Amino acid sequence: PSSSATGLPQDTDSRLKDLASAHVESFNFFLESGLGLAVDDIPARDFRLGPGGKRVRVWIESAEVGQPTKRDGSEDMRLMPAECRERGLSYSAPLNAVVCRSVLAPADDGTGKDVVVSTDSYPLRAGELPIMVGSQRCHLAGMDAAAKAAAHEEASEFGGYFICNGIERVVRLLQMPRRNYPMAITRSSYTKRGRLYSTQAVVVRSVRPDQSALTVTLHYLTNGGANVRFALRRQEFFVPAVLVLRCLRETTDREIFHAICGGPQGAARDPHLADRVQLLLRDARVQAGFGPSSGSREACLAFLGARFRGELDLPSTASDEEAGNLLLDRYVLVHLTNAADQETAAHDKYVMLCTMLRKLYRFVAGDVLEDSADSLANQELLLGGHLYCMFVKEKLAEMLQGFEQAMKREVIAGRAVAPDV
Repeated sequence: PSSSATGLPQDTDSRLKDLASAHVESFNFFLESGLGLAVDDIPARDFRLGPGGKRVRVWIESAEVGQPTKRDGSEDMRLMPAECRERGLSYSAPLNAVVCRSVLAPADDGTGKDVVVSTDSYPLRAGELPIMVGSQRCHLAGMDAAAKAAAHEEASEFGGYFICNGIERVVRLLQMPRRNYPMAITRSSYTKRGRLYSTQAVVVRSVRPDQSALTVTLHYLTNGGANVRFALRRQEFFVPAVLVLRCLRETTDREIFHAICGGPQGAARDPHLADRVQLLLRDARVQAGFGPSSGSREACLAFLGARFRGELDLPSTASDEEAGNLLLDRYVLVHLTNAADQETAAHDKYVMLCTMLRKLYRFVAGDVLEDSADSLANQELLLGGHLYCMFVKEKLAEMLQGFEQAMKREVIAGRAVAPDV
């Protein structure tokens, strides 16, 4: 307290740091690994420059955040938080990215496949990002009390906030549903999804390693069926659950039945569950139009991919099967996506979806209680650095899309984008 002759207690600095440690550590995650994970997850843009033009692929190779610096030619180029407060500046640093471009042309062997003709990389400055005070890119990081005082800061400065136009701003913590956990909930609004939709569903908030999330909802239908709902480009899409299961793994109706019921013993112990799964399989076969000879995984992936390829920005050379694989990889249970081992990831998603179906049917039968969304056990906090990473990832993806549109405009206007294009 100010009335104390000895000043602040010696341990005040550590206690204040604990108050903002979650904010600072989340932003450090964005700087250390989050930005790299986000860049790796941004899909490349693959397109053709006009009818019959060459095929071009554009992607972001890497991105890195610098440190706040001055541009006025001062001897000390460091931009300090105190100066930003006094001059009404933003405490920001440059975002440097490396954008790569490949030009592809048909191979000479007559196979119809495209081969890379040339590949170029272009370093660019993608803009300025506000830097959290006290984070690794902040000049105050690692300073002791005396050094902070010399930099015109409080000796007990603990950070955790941004300075925008000279004003200190905080990204508050947001309450979010628990990640990667199937929650049984009841919502009256679900009946507005369609004629057969009920009020009951199982919801999973699936979180990627870069902390971006997609929600997958498994809806119960009044005829005993179930549909998977996911979002793609801010639009909602509904797909029969059995069709998704057949796309994830080469399987049969018998294997799906046992996977959902928990084996023959599980079906015998729970006749209600067994009856509902039988209805689910029967209706799915009628809806999808797949007979015994055409119900393979490849046929199901092609069936699904043909209906979504227009939303996925795939090149014309990609098959419907590749489009279906890409859809499941990017938009369904993304926390189980593994680019290094896609077969294992698909199997894990298959098991997860069967578990969700089992919980859904037992929830409808009254054997499973509804999960309370207000319970602390079913909640988590979205930290500022994680939200920041999600926002930057979205803007980098929009930047790639802007590059594609600019290159197409240049070709339409009759100006060459590059000598080899």
